[in-house]
Amino acid sequence: MADKTNENDETNENENENELYFTYSPGILEWFKNNNCGIIATSYKTNMVYNMGIVKDTDGVEKFSLWFNWFNRPTALGIHNNHLYLSLNHNILKCSNTNNKEYLDDGFDVSFVPIVSYNTNNIDGHDFAFNSDGKLLFANTKFSCISSLSDTYNFNIEYIPPWISRVAPEDRCHLNGLCLDGEGKIKYITSVCDSDVQDGWRKRRSEEDGFVFDVQEGKKVCENLTMPHSPRIYDKKLWLLNSGKGEFGYVENNKFVPFVFIPGFLRGLDFIGKYAVIGSSMDRHEGRFSDLMLGEILKEKKIEARCGIYIVDMTNGFILHNVEYENAKEMYDVKIIKNAQRPRVISFDNDISQTNYRIMRK
Repeated sequence: MADKTNENDETNENENENELYFTYSPGILEWFKNNNCGIIATSYKTNMVYNMGIVKDTDGVEKFSLWFNWFNRPTALGIHNNHLYLSLNHNILKCSNTNNKEYLDDGFDVSFVPIVSYNTNNIDGHDFAFNSDGKLLFANTKFSCISSLSDTYNFNIEYIPPWISRVAPEDRCHLNGLCLDGEGKIKYITSVCDSDVQDGWRKRRSEEDGFVFDVQEGKKVCENLTMPHSPRIYDKKLWLLNSGKGEFGYVENNKFVPFVFIPGFLRGLDFIGKYAVIGSSMDRHEGRFSDLMLGEILKEKKIEARCGIYIVDMTNGFILHNVEYENAKEMYDVKIIKNAQRPRVISFDNDISQTNYRIMRK
């Protein structure tokens, strides 16, 4: 099931902006039910946010629900205290989960509605995380640092890696991921390389110059990676995506241990129970895979890259379920929405946002 929600967007790059071609594994409906969750994913290539879950038709039959909505270059996602944060082209949008029946009488059990917009300008916002005080921290990839939101500036600088000599809008190393420790402090960041010149990472993206950096220890703890993304501490392990090889794995004894291969450029990682949910993209730049190890791996395996969401059983490394998109090509971030089986994020220009109100009464 898919709903077209914005007829005026001219930047969508799908073959037909009115249609989205996708397939899904039948067992994913049972998986949604058993884990009481839905999934939200972003794609800046198509300017879409994809909302996945379960819906009942008029006969009460449960079906797969895909509801998509257009935003201006959506990338990173974050969930905290019943709010969803979404990084866009020039701003970070804070959305509130409403329980207003006027929003929820159409079969959605969670609706994230825009409440506040923070004007960051173009920062190429990547990973989101929330510290012990609930402050949103994000990988400010454009400025090669970790930042937070500000009420008076475009952003605050929270951390500058030691190889960066000057904070400037130059995307010097493609610092793209972060995760916090159990106390809510910055622990790890991922970077494509340790370049300190404008766009220096682009010449080194095909090399194994990527690494995980331990902010608290001030040193690299896992090297020889190819475009690593999405570091996450889960079940006492550091997991991440070795994107340039299509690998999902973990760090052990300062080495990356591949756990699962997924045919695509991997980015976006979340967990629920014993499962990992991972985003995968096709060749987003018409031939750029040719200069990544992933291109050679796909050629050797005689398969093509796929775009979609993959659910991995972490007890055995099996890919249990997937949702694959034929004409979307790119996934950016994924978030599991717990205790909800049909979630959605609503854009500013949607009629629902414009004609309904969320009010606090004193």
